[in-house]
Amino acid sequence: MTKDGKIKFGLSVPLIGGMGVANKNATGEDPSFILSYEAFKDNDAHCVNRFTSAKYLLADSETNKL
Repeated sequence: MTKDGKIKFGLSVPLIGGMGVANKNATGEDPSFILSYEAFKDNDAHCVNRFTSAKYLLADSETNKL
């Protein structure tokens, strides 16, 4: 939670984004970031397109590094 009382959250491997939408409904805020893998990129597109202000990060599937 930030000093102004807003709840911040990030998404990890959101796929089509159901949890992200639920979190948005509960907090009124978009996610701060979306973390996923290249293999899920096509499925993540729904979530990435909905939450345009969130930073989208793809981790390498072999090293788990960004």
